[in-house]
Amino acid sequence: PNTCKDLPSLGEDCQASNFECAKPYYCSTAMFPYVCAQPAELDMPCSTAIICDTGLYCDTGTTMPTCKSQLPDGSTCTQSRMCLSNFCNFTGVTGTCASSPVSVQCIGRM
Repeated sequence: PNTCKDLPSLGEDCQASNFECAKPYYCSTAMFPYVCAQPAELDMPCSTAIICDTGLYCDTGTTMPTCKSQLPDGSTCTQSRMCLSNFCNFTGVTGTCASSPVSVQCIGRM
């Protein structure tokens, strides 16, 4: 029979948990076997295998990608992950961080 188990924590193998870890950790594919790792902090190196902590994004526009603070609404952006709202409203090549448009989908009877 299946039983519920706590998600793995820092330094623990995360393959058996479908690559999920207890918050705030993430399953790092930078090591093998895959283990739960601490997200990178502000100005620390990042990559597709090393993710940034909450409120940060990986700035890949530099020679050495680093974690930067997400930007408030009204800031210039080129990707939605740069914005606190996670929405970059594009108007050509660049955009502006903005509140995400609300999308509601009704399922079932009214």
